[in-house]
Amino acid sequence: MVGYRSSYCFISLVLLVSIILCGLFNAQVAHANLKCTELLAPNGQRYYQVDKFMTADPAAFQGVTRRIMKVASTEATVLIRGETGTGKEFVARAVHALSLRADKPLVVFNVAAIPENLLESTLFGHLKGSFTGAITNQRGFFESADKGTLFIDEIGELPLTAQAKLLRVLDQREITPVGAVESKPIDVRIIAATHRDLQAMVQKGTFREDLYYRLFAYEILIPPLRDRPSDVRLFLDKFFEEFKSQHQVDHVIGFTESSYVAADAYEWRGNLRELRHRVERAIIDARGERDQDRIDLSLYLPEKSSAADLRLSSVAKPVPEVKSDLQIKAEAQRSPPAPTLIGDKNSAERIRGIAKLLTSFVGNALEEGLAIRLTAKELVDFAMIFTVKRYGENRTEAAKKLGIHRRTLFKAMQETGLQKDEANGRLDIPGMSNDPLYRKFEIAFGDIGNASLPSLEEWKKAVPFVSGL
Repeated sequence: MVGYRSSYCFISLVLLVSIILCGLFNAQVAHANLKCTELLAPNGQRYYQVDKFMTADPAAFQGVTRRIMKVASTEATVLIRGETGTGKEFVARAVHALSLRADKPLVVFNVAAIPENLLESTLFGHLKGSFTGAITNQRGFFESADKGTLFIDEIGELPLTAQAKLLRVLDQREITPVGAVESKPIDVRIIAATHRDLQAMVQKGTFREDLYYRLFAYEILIPPLRDRPSDVRLFLDKFFEEFKSQHQVDHVIGFTESSYVAADAYEWRGNLRELRHRVERAIIDARGERDQDRIDLSLYLPEKSSAADLRLSSVAKPVPEVKSDLQIKAEAQRSPPAPTLIGDKNSAERIRGIAKLLTSFVGNALEEGLAIRLTAKELVDFAMIFTVKRYGENRTEAAKKLGIHRRTLFKAMQETGLQKDEANGRLDIPGMSNDPLYRKFEIAFGDIGNASLPSLEEWKKAVPFVSGL
């Protein structure tokens, strides 16, 4: 009798636990379903939304949205890849919103926005007196995100030294603030994003292979807007409603039909960010046009893309032609002469001259398809590499010309992968000599004499004035 009662109690306990677990599982599924919804736009277009990430493209739904749903409830590290402006942060926020950490903080850390000498203390925190200016103890982004999620945007810009420390955090789950002796345990989920090809960076030696595979636990690749034609009209209407309300343009009811045709044919190199800015500009201009109830967006799009171009890019993406030095030099000779660098060091006149040279280089590179988009850091790195190669083995003179310490130069060379090529004995980055983009940079600035070469500070001052970044 006692055995019967014991068996009965055990079976009852198992059933009770099963019911509780089923209830918890169903609650999680219901939570996920509430976050992933199929909706209908005012124009009748069907689209999908996960938190703030939206798409009307079936392929993007199958790829991005479903991958968000699969990985969100796990603790896996996520790497989000996509061109600039594709909405990587929206995807990161969607993963966090669907995760078990949704009620904890999501902290966003943009590597490109933090000066290199402050990266470590910003990420890991520091103790009072650990360096000049550290007047109080300071928590880093990791501590701020404890029990939640840390979104590291533009991780491809992270220097090699910081990459090693990040790898240790991912492996050991502990941080050591600057100036501290003891480590602190940390419970943070990492989501990283980049527009760069990290695998190519690994091959060049500018990104750690072990960190790459640590981040590659689960990848979400966001296709560019030109490969999601259904999304163009969805976001045109979404941004229209947003900015119409924000700027109080009540007399305008929408876009002209020619606007949609032009938008479908346009290439959208800047993706959603470019689309958003062009819509806002058009709506702001419409504030003073009370006699027009529809906006012609085609007036705000450069006449470079055509429907034929778009169809071609969706069928086959041609590899940019690798041109010889003679071809590039011939093209450079056909171009208008580059402005000379005049004026005193760091003067406004000289900075404008450098910016004009850079703008010309960027514009030509984009037009020829040598790059989809160039960043400020890439330009500064090119300038540093160009100067060091100009001076060859004389690193002291190169550092002097750049206006930096010799040790700082060695560190920069290590981070960019600049080293002596054993085959020809010249300084180079593996594969860089065959890179048409860098060769174009060399030719663009090749006529500047050593005495007129800008310092690193001047390059950095000129970059914000460069069009096309």
